[in-house]
Amino acid sequence: RTYGNGFYFYKAGSGGAGVTSYRSSDGKWAMLVCRVLVGRTCLGNWRMETCPEEYDSTTDESKYLSEVSH
Repeated sequence: RTYGNGFYFYKAGSGGAGVTSYRSSDGKWAMLVCRVLVGRTCLGNWRMETCPEEYDSTTDESKYLSEVSH
């Protein structure tokens, strides 16, 4: 939980490869790739339970990672 509670999305697959990939019993790796509309973003932090009312998601300083609260 780095930038709040919720689902984390990276702009590039390499960003989440170490923590979001799945290795099956036959040794193959899998990762879900999708488009995500994150809406208006603000800088997040680990203490945030939800986004501020006027925002839809949080991000890190580089805007490489987005977190959408559930």
